[in-house]
Amino acid sequence: MGLFRNLMIGVLLIIAAAMPSFAAERAIIVLDGSGSMWAQIDGKARITIARETLASVLKDIPADLELGFMSLWASGKGQL
Repeated sequence: MGLFRNLMIGVLLIIAAAMPSFAAERAIIVLDGSGSMWAQIDGKARITIARETLASVLKDIPADLELGFMSLWASGKGQL
């Protein structure tokens, strides 16, 4: 889809791959929802690409993992 999506997938896969090696089975995901995420990549908003990527990665996360989620945004575009 593009460089941004590939980067997001790569980062999330690295995090997912590293999780089993952590002593504490905990992780937090922070999603950027700022105005820049509404920019388009190949006709699709970055925030949409991030949501789709996150949904894909979450399918493979172990059920016993304590997972936190946080979103940050500073625009009037609405919620994630």
